[in-house]
Amino acid sequence: MLPVFYANMNLMDKDMKPDFGGLQNLVNQLIDRCETDKRKVMEAEKTIEVLERELRDKIEKTADLEKRIEALQVAGSAGSAQDTSQMKRHVSELIQEVDRCIALLND
Repeated sequence: MLPVFYANMNLMDKDMKPDFGGLQNLVNQLIDRCETDKRKVMEAEKTIEVLERELRDKIEKTADLEKRIEALQVAGSAGSAQDTSQMKRHVSELIQEVDRCIALLND
């Protein structure tokens, strides 16, 4: 088919011949753009991976902080004077019970 094309080209006026050099330049430009876009996509994918990892870390940290806040709120709600004295008394009783158990184990 190619020889027929060139044969027909010889019959055409010289002004009507296609500019293969210009076409080659356009193809080269498209290839360059494609390579540039591929690099940009790869860089964007790497950035996305980093950002996703950071997001997961932030979500975990937020969950930990929320648990700490909840624990502090529970501890703070038990912070009235009466509750505090009851807690101290309860802790003292537990310590005394532990001391008795240690004494029994030593005998």
